[in-house]
Amino acid sequence: MSRGAAEALPFEVDDSLLDRTALGLVVLANEQTTERELQLIAAATGAVDVYTARTPGAVIATPERLAALEREIEQTASWISIGPELRCVALACTAGAMVIGEERMSTLLAGAHPRAATTNPLTAAIAGLRALGAARVALITPYREPVHGAMRDHLEQNGIAVAAHGSFQHEDYDEVSRISVASLRAAAERLLDAGPVDAVFLSCTSLRAVDAIESLEQALGTPVVSSNQALAWHALRLAGRDEAVPGFGRLLRTALP
Repeated sequence: MSRGAAEALPFEVDDSLLDRTALGLVVLANEQTTERELQLIAAATGAVDVYTARTPGAVIATPERLAALEREIEQTASWISIGPELRCVALACTAGAMVIGEERMSTLLAGAHPRAATTNPLTAAIAGLRALGAARVALITPYREPVHGAMRDHLEQNGIAVAAHGSFQHEDYDEVSRISVASLRAAAERLLDAGPVDAVFLSCTSLRAVDAIESLEQALGTPVVSSNQALAWHALRLAGRDEAVPGFGRLLRTALP
């Protein structure tokens, strides 16, 4: 075995990483769904990398804790410090965007990455529902009141009528991330009994839905939009990636208006 000085080895560098689409993602400390689901869509899109930072504190879906998240967003986003230039930076919390405000959320993310586009699941979902022409939706959330009702009101204030709505009545994201796809389907079927809608919106990045959206759409006969699916769609479109991505529902095959 040689114990002398290490031999200096030649190497070359290339710009292959810089040629890929770099997305930044701020995730709640205790969130267990978003990273996996966005990575699935990124891999299916091709040449997309998702760089993630997590907030320092765990979050539960109460108005007080969601509002406190405002203090952590810009700092957490600044921790995503990489060579490739980020094309878009997103925060993964639908209810947080509602409580803090969509514009304020964008300002905080832009404070850390002023050259990147910004988005969040609520802004993305509203844009996605509009892109699908969905004027009437069935809303499914895991939230307790008053967060659930505030989400319903926010959609309606943005021109999207909530024809039916229901909640799993939870504020613990750890448990929300374990709600089954079968439960999502049963909830949607129950709400659709009230009458036809243009889409079903599954609000919350902790809900596991992305890899089941195609089958849900076929079973329900209507488009399904989830927070993570909409977030990935909007981030990709804002980053200049306009190609259809099959396998993740109608929205990922839809252009940004």
